[in-house]
Amino acid sequence: MANTNTKAATSPKTTPAKKTVASKKAPSNKSAHIDLGNESRYKIIQDAAYFMAERNNFAGEPQTFWLEAEAQVSGLLSQ
Repeated sequence: MANTNTKAATSPKTTPAKKTVASKKAPSNKSAHIDLGNESRYKIIQDAAYFMAERNNFAGEPQTFWLEAEAQVSGLLSQ
């Protein structure tokens, strides 16, 4: 008995459509400046100062930790 299912399973080849790629803008040389509200900035500095003091087993002056945290946060926000 011959195989009656002789239909070839071929389909015409199609080429995929070319995708257009959006060009990326070159990064600007301007440094980004993040502007937080006073309360948010205060809270970030407060938390940073606390963690600095904790790392030093709270040995030292709180004002020193605060000033160091304030300098670090200001530097990070102005990048």
